[in-house]
Amino acid sequence: TDNRIDGAVMTFSSIDLQKQAQDMLQNSMEEMEKAGDLVNSVFNINHTPMLVLDENGTIVIANDAIVERLDRARSELLGIHFFKLHDSISKNTDLQSELQTAFHDNTDFSTKTFTLQTIDGEHPYIIKGRVIKKEEKYPYRILLHLEQQ
Repeated sequence: TDNRIDGAVMTFSSIDLQKQAQDMLQNSMEEMEKAGDLVNSVFNINHTPMLVLDENGTIVIANDAIVERLDRARSELLGIHFFKLHDSISKNTDLQSELQTAFHDNTDFSTKTFTLQTIDGEHPYIIKGRVIKKEEKYPYRILLHLEQQ
């Protein structure tokens, strides 16, 4: 009589599929974390200084050997441009042209010898590089391996 409706409407729907998808996503994330930890462990067990760069030349991964050799904190290395790491790298290597060639041709490379100041003195090094999985669905990455001569 006063133009109001008393009551409530309830809709029930099954959320089983949504919960299953959420559980699968959580399991996948945990597996990816485990895989990432394994890769980091393998990367860090290597005694050769190694880095991974993105397409801009920014360091995204640095192993323990390079952290120790350069006597710098990992947090100082990650996120900086590789050529800012040490003056002798940009001035005394052909790395810039090698990186460009590797990017375009998807080929491995090796630089000419240069001198690098490390915690235990100056030593001659070369840098070997390898493109990692250059495909459309994966980000461009390049592995750099600093080899003492």
